[in-house]
Amino acid sequence: MEKAPLTILEVKNSRDSEETPAAMEQVFAALGTGTAHKGVLQTLFGGGGAPASFYSFELVAVNSGIHFFIVLPEYLAPYVESQLTAQYPKVVVTTVPDYAAHFLSLPHVSATLSLGNAHYYPLKTYRDVRDLDLLASILGQMAKLPKGEAIAVQLRIAPAGSGWQRAASRVVAMGVADPSVPGRTKTHPHARIIETKINQVGFSVVLRVVAVGSSSEQAVALLHSLGGSYGVFAMGEGNSLHITQPAFWQKGKLEQGLITRSEGGAPKNQILGAGELASLWHPPGLAVSGITNISWGARLSTDAPEDLPVSPEPRRADYNRKRRGKKAYQFFCTDRV
Repeated sequence: MEKAPLTILEVKNSRDSEETPAAMEQVFAALGTGTAHKGVLQTLFGGGGAPASFYSFELVAVNSGIHFFIVLPEYLAPYVESQLTAQYPKVVVTTVPDYAAHFLSLPHVSATLSLGNAHYYPLKTYRDVRDLDLLASILGQMAKLPKGEAIAVQLRIAPAGSGWQRAASRVVAMGVADPSVPGRTKTHPHARIIETKINQVGFSVVLRVVAVGSSSEQAVALLHSLGGSYGVFAMGEGNSLHITQPAFWQKGKLEQGLITRSEGGAPKNQILGAGELASLWHPPGLAVSGITNISWGARLSTDAPEDLPVSPEPRRADYNRKRRGKKAYQFFCTDRV
């Protein structure tokens, strides 16, 4: 089966946008349950060999700037953009060239962020904090990068169906052994937080990270520094995220996945709910407006200068035709990171 071509979208929001991650949770929920992006024949006859739906929501810090990307099959782009603009009225979406292959041509290290507990235990999300954007910890770390260093985090997701929810429900229903009465069980001590997660739309997730430095040693230090900042998502009785570097024979598969956005390097049974995903990736807004390195939508308020370098990549046919007149900004220059 021929793979669908990918489209790379940059998402820029207004610095004064007041939407919370709850708006992005609605987007993720729609991606996990909606069928609006499918054609009539796909809906009626099960796709007939159509490519599976997947999306990669990415954070990239390079050249002292922080960018929010979505990489996805071309045929899904109109549906995703419509969902985004419905929840974030001030958002601006443009097509850009890919960065991944260039990053991997430089001194780098790659890894995954893996769950520290069973998949049915939740991470801390925006619902667990007040007046605080958990993503600010990650963006703040990225904002400190000097030129010559870069980081990319890829949150690659695909709808997980309902099997994981049934399995988690059985865990809760079985309870745990009661040490005071042999042969008897009692209510699972974490039933409440598990039920909070299984009430969400779930996605199979690969969280890949690549760090670029002036040397491999510097890249490793950068990787672990970033991994530490993801500790903000740890929940005491729930789950957490940890950096996991692949064995040498798995590195090629992981890095191929970084380029193709495939499942390469995916940990088994790694499921995140829509609320968890929205906490890990959402368009920036007022809550992080103090981070000046973010690529804000306000920068596109006027027409681009005519002498901006243009990506040599050809335009995609149907979807990108409607973007005629917009330039694809080649900000990932080949003479620097």
